[in-house]
Amino acid sequence: MLDKQSMRLLIKLIGIMSLGLIMLTVPHSTAQAATTDSDTTLTDQEFERQITADVDPDRPIREVLPDPVIASHFVDSYNYYVYSPAGQEVTLDSNY
Repeated sequence: MLDKQSMRLLIKLIGIMSLGLIMLTVPHSTAQAATTDSDTTLTDQEFERQITADVDPDRPIREVLPDPVIASHFVDSYNYYVYSPAGQEVTLDSNY
């Protein structure tokens, strides 16, 4: 496992990557905004709070990162960048 500082940097990187993906879809989603109001978007403050908050390491990732997009990006990035032996990949239900 990574130390606490490395984990925070990884989460921040994932957050920045997620924000970049969101920004790439803004022109497309702006046209849909007039017809669809069901999408929820995190405020900058809520996004920052979710990716920097101290958490209980015994809680599942889906509870630690309540936004499903951030949680999925975290799991995917963790499994890609952090060595995990075959069959031991991190999932949303894995402890943080």
